[in-house]
Amino acid sequence: MFDLRHRKPEPLVFGADVTEAAGRLDRRGEELLPVDEDGVKTADPRRDPESTASRAGCRQGTYATIKGGFMILVTGATGNVGRQVVAQLLAAGAAVRALARDPRSARLPGEVEVVAGDLSEPGTLEAALTGIESVFLVWPFLTAEGAPAVLDVAGRHARRVVYLSSSGVNEEAERQSDPINQFHADMERLIEKSGLEWTFLRADTFASNALGWAGQIRASGVVRGIAPAAKAVIHEHDTAAVAVRTLTEDGHAGAKHLLTGPRVLSRAEQVRAIGEAIGRPLRFEELSAQVARPQMLADGWPPALVDALLAAAGRRPGQAPVTSTVEEITGAPARTFEEWAAEHVGDFR
Repeated sequence: MFDLRHRKPEPLVFGADVTEAAGRLDRRGEELLPVDEDGVKTADPRRDPESTASRAGCRQGTYATIKGGFMILVTGATGNVGRQVVAQLLAAGAAVRALARDPRSARLPGEVEVVAGDLSEPGTLEAALTGIESVFLVWPFLTAEGAPAVLDVAGRHARRVVYLSSSGVNEEAERQSDPINQFHADMERLIEKSGLEWTFLRADTFASNALGWAGQIRASGVVRGIAPAAKAVIHEHDTAAVAVRTLTEDGHAGAKHLLTGPRVLSRAEQVRAIGEAIGRPLRFEELSAQVARPQMLADGWPPALVDALLAAAGRRPGQAPVTSTVEEITGAPARTFEEWAAEHVGDFR
């Protein structure tokens, strides 16, 4: 089972929708280190305590209010989306437990019960799942090979699972167009058969993937990489806000929520927005897959992952949809990429 959490950084930008996760794998370049539970680099709260979980702030209508006490387990809790889920659950008054391979390095709020466990070893999950009502599930592997055993353990304890999936999943296709959407589709099918109450969050490309460009931006002001199709990039705060609602409220069982930002943006437009936020002109330089692949391999990326990412980047679906799901569920409009860039100026300077 290929583990997306064990990879080296890569200076190029690629265009896979690794839904945090683990979209969604730790998506893109530098957002790749240090690797956390969902494979994504997160802002370090020791360096910037106002980053990630707190600096995005809270809009009116964003947070649910928890009535009655029950415990929620968050996997991928040290990732960009996962940290937001933890923070927003705490703000809503929920009891939160986080799964971590190394609790000592999780750097989560003191109110969180951090329990050791690894999704690649289902036998380590019993303690984390005992007494759990709902699970926020981020799958950090490139296949669903080990998922049945994990879902079996979850099904003995929890009632509800909210799975972070991908907007690229095509239910009508017998096989998905790339390995990343394939493992998400496989995960969805397994969860549907698990007996758990389920909700799928099919999120579009994460804004936080742009953290992978920070090294190139600081060094040269030029972001080089594959140019995937333009996407309605979503702020991790909004993905987490929907997750909190679906974890704590009834009415979402069997739902497949398509989550997007408010506007479709190309890679070049995202880079330009970051430049405007930091007050410095930036540009995007497209690389072909033929150029990108050997460079990624030379940087230490496993061939299977390189091929999966390039396959995903090479997809050219129709016009990316823009949905109002975030506002419908949370009561607050989806944040723009420009807002995200303004919040992360310090990461790019």
